[in-house]
Amino acid sequence: MSNIFFSEERIFVGDKAKRKRLLLILAVMACLALMGACVYAIAITFYETVLILTPEHTPLFVMEKGQALGAILFAFPVLIIMLMFCPGFINRRFKPSILSGLVKVGTVFMIASFPAMIIGSIYTESYLEGRGYVRCGYYTSTSYTSNDFYVYDPKFCNEEGTLVSSKVRDWLEAQNGKAEPDYDEFLAVISQALEERHNEIYRD
Repeated sequence: MSNIFFSEERIFVGDKAKRKRLLLILAVMACLALMGACVYAIAITFYETVLILTPEHTPLFVMEKGQALGAILFAFPVLIIMLMFCPGFINRRFKPSILSGLVKVGTVFMIASFPAMIIGSIYTESYLEGRGYVRCGYYTSTSYTSNDFYVYDPKFCNEEGTLVSSKVRDWLEAQNGKAEPDYDEFLAVISQALEERHNEIYRD
């Protein structure tokens, strides 16, 4: 069966073949670990986004990551690249026809992932707004690739939190799963964050 998938040519030959093969295996394992971490991160974000889109899940504050619905397609090219590395463990190469097929499949998924990310983001935003969430531009970066932040109550979208938006978002998201947050405590968090920022800027 190996002849069906692998060419007869060895990657390394000669006296130093074993050493080079060992180095290749270590490099392949490092690449697989890195790519595996990327796939895991994409899968986790995808799961969190799908969870938000279920009617039973009603968080108070949401960081919209609808791109993950399309980004999951990008995981397949990464998995294919991981697969292409695997023959290195046995000092072999895939046959050109196999490599060509893998590249074509990976390319299709990669191209499809970009419009899918846009569609996923638009759908998620529409879904959240349909359920009454309000987009808070004060806590959203101006970057084109940034994720929008949504609150269930407009009063928690406070302009004073713009300069310390990351800390405000972290505090708000930490309130999910708890009782409705106290508004005065929310204002105190912003004031404290602004004071800390001021002290950091004008520290002697």
